[in-house]
Amino acid sequence: MRSRRRFLRIVLVLFLILLVAGYGAVSTLLVNPFEGRYEYDVSTLVPRDVDFYLAKANLAGDFDPFPRLAFYDDLEKARGGTALLQTAAVKDLRAAVDLQPTLAGIEEFLAQLPLETSPLSLFGGSDLALAGHFQGGDLAKAQWAAYGRTNWIGRVGVELLRYPDTIGLSDQGLVVQAVKRGEETVGHSLAGGELAQTVYVTRIRDVVVVSNTADLVQKAVEFEAKRGEDSLGLSGKYNPIDVARSTGDELELYVDQKALATSMGWSGQWPDPSAESLPAAVGGKLFQVGLLNEVVGSCRIGRDLSLRLHAQLSSEEMTKEQKRLFREAGFDLRTAQSAARLAPDDVGMFLYAHADVGDLLRALASSLPEARLGLIEDTIREVWGHTECFPLIDDIDAAVRDQFAILVRPHDYPDEGENGPPHDDTPVLAWALVLWPKEAARVAELESTIQRHQGAFRIQGREPGSRGVMENTLAGGSKIFEYWQPFVAGTGMVATLSMTGEDSYFVLSNSHNLLNDLNATYWGRPGARPRLSEQSTFQSFVLGGLKSANAVLWLNPRAVAASLKAIAEFQAGLDVRSEIDWTTEGPGIRRRLLREHWPEEDPGNVTPEVESQLDLLYDQETERIKNEWVREHGNEKAEAYVRRVEVLEVLGAAMLQLAVDRTRMDAQLSLWLPFD
Repeated sequence: MRSRRRFLRIVLVLFLILLVAGYGAVSTLLVNPFEGRYEYDVSTLVPRDVDFYLAKANLAGDFDPFPRLAFYDDLEKARGGTALLQTAAVKDLRAAVDLQPTLAGIEEFLAQLPLETSPLSLFGGSDLALAGHFQGGDLAKAQWAAYGRTNWIGRVGVELLRYPDTIGLSDQGLVVQAVKRGEETVGHSLAGGELAQTVYVTRIRDVVVVSNTADLVQKAVEFEAKRGEDSLGLSGKYNPIDVARSTGDELELYVDQKALATSMGWSGQWPDPSAESLPAAVGGKLFQVGLLNEVVGSCRIGRDLSLRLHAQLSSEEMTKEQKRLFREAGFDLRTAQSAARLAPDDVGMFLYAHADVGDLLRALASSLPEARLGLIEDTIREVWGHTECFPLIDDIDAAVRDQFAILVRPHDYPDEGENGPPHDDTPVLAWALVLWPKEAARVAELESTIQRHQGAFRIQGREPGSRGVMENTLAGGSKIFEYWQPFVAGTGMVATLSMTGEDSYFVLSNSHNLLNDLNATYWGRPGARPRLSEQSTFQSFVLGGLKSANAVLWLNPRAVAASLKAIAEFQAGLDVRSEIDWTTEGPGIRRRLLREHWPEEDPGNVTPEVESQLDLLYDQETERIKNEWVREHGNEKAEAYVRRVEVLEVLGAAMLQLAVDRTRMDAQLSLWLPFD
């Protein structure tokens, strides 16, 4: 018994000696097994003067398996999901960031290890960040560093770089050298082999730093010693937005827009105020990307996606018009919900904004092509006696407040036949512009002037020369005027609604039926649709958004998808018909028709009677050719146009909120993806 105890004591002592010796050897040669985590955020290892920074926690929960997004299958099955994944933009993005060849090589290496592991669990399964400096006009030339928390295999892997011959790196043509800070070795560099450029690696507890420049590796070590002092993470310019509501899984981002623009050679003149496209030209007069300085934000990714951005603006670079526009005070949640009382809950778009209406109209007028503006000013001269449009804009500006709303829903109202205005069959959406009168008398006078000059606006009834203004008083005293104008696409009219409720409203629309609906929805009449302000997703987006905003945009693409598809098919037909170059084809068709029907006529001296009949035949023949061309090529183009609409159907709802003044801009984008 005594000998057995003695033997056990000897074995125990030897075991302890081996344990201590093993611990000392591993600690000296590789990693301290009891070494803790880096206790601060990885942003505290990043210099504050970097041009860009991206970071994401809990990457392991975002992929299944890596690099396939966890919700990819649900997205693929969702309405519009397949159309989205088949778009050229998504295909190009997936090709540009194809990780499969790299992952195959990594997995082949990991398969040789005695433990089963994956690339994501080895590096970046917890926190991963990317930061650096832009260099020239090619983003691929940027100086970058990746910062990722790793497991113990990753820690050992970095430390094994001290023994390149032992782990076979030299056999692969790789040259490993120490990176020094003074006399201290702070990392290693790898060059040669299949590496396109030298890579620098260091480890700070459980954080591995990989970079294409030694400077960022050395600075990471310095920041660790100073506990993040002077780092990006502790700088005033980088603060993850709304920390109180953060889950810790958001994608964090920071971009120095000025540095990016300088590196890429961008002028900052985007949108272009001189563009031929009217929306781009107007947008360019109201805002320029060049006004942005540093942009910081966070993004929550999933079926409920939320993006929050904050940017500093260069007020000294603003035009006088932009400074006037950005001086408008914002509105709170209650005001936004009050404005949404006018909208039925089936609208596809609802925009409410505080902005100078006069400035917006001036920007629009100055962006119009000269020919179109000239036609408008001819009418203004005839009706109001002004030589240009700007005095009339001043009158409108004085009549309404600096706020407006725009809403759009399907034009699914039944045709009124002989009781309604004559109109074409162009598929359209029903839209309404809501204004808040400042002086009701001025608004009434503007409308009265239009009614007295119906001919100038080509307003007419079903019979030429008949009165084209119809008046209808609704329950409660609200009044609708219908202005029948056959050139208004789809509806043949413009209508106005004057009503008073919590506030006074003046609404302009292309459908008197929509105005009836707005009035009934606002007052909660029997049979009316529920208000948008009471819709649950709308309410949650508003309550979870900015506390104060200058504009709120609500989108529900599925509500108007059927109408948009009809419009897309119609537009495809127009575009196909316009593909024929009649300046080239037309003369040949006329010669052929002349030869077939009047062979005796001299092509260079056709008689007036024959010329008249030839014109009629030519119109019939070109129409036949157009229809045949549409039958042969229209379906393909229509399907392509409809697919663009189907992409939008992946969205159940979206809301963009924007707050801006002369010094800063805040934006929040909220998306709901119903994977049904």
